Amino acid sequence: MFLFEEYLLRHQIDVPYVKSTTQSSVFYRHGDTWAILSLRYQEQGNHPGCYTVRYMEPQGSRFDRHGNDRTGRTLRKFKEDDLVYWDNYQTYLTNWAKSIRKSDIAVNELDAKLAAWEMCLQCFDTLLIQYANSETFFNTINLDLSPAERQNHVNQMLNLIHRDERGRNRELARFWEDDLASFYGNYATWLVRLVERYGC
Repeated sequence: MFLFEEYLLRHQIDVPYVKSTTQSSVFYRHGDTWAILSLRYQEQGNHPGCYTVRYMEPQGSRFDRHGNDRTGRTLRKFKEDDLVYWDNYQTYLTNWAKSIRKSDIAVNELDAKLAAWEMCLQCFDTLLIQYANSETFFNTINLDLSPAERQNHVNQMLNLIHRDERGRNRELARFWEDDLASFYGNYATWLVRLVERYGC
């Protein structure tokens, strides 16, 4: 926690702010799918650094001409990367937050893992069909359960996937650990608050 964040918390001041970080991300709805905004700071030698802003969405199952599921599913950029220099950083993110529609809700940090799981479902639906009769699997998407209960079921499913002795789910586990976990591990709650305040 930065000093100014501690001050705001201690005095119960609720104001949106833009935070400079080395790596941050946020999940939000983009049309009918999930999207990820990722910020990564880059040093520029003798000049002030800049941020690479990347917009990605999960890419669902793809099939070859024989109907076989192709490997290599991953996140797809749906917009070219933006380079944002330090003097435009706050304006860029404030404008982005203002451009987000109310229907395209940015999820809070508590629900980020559930959003990441839904991205896995979208990308690996053909692999995960083997768990279709599992109550644990169903409960990961059961909206009648609380987010905490659903997260518990997601954790159980991830344990099952990691213990798969035949290695059928190795690609899914790699996608979770290498891509999604790093995004929700550096989640930008401050950016979600900015969207909640300014989103149109």
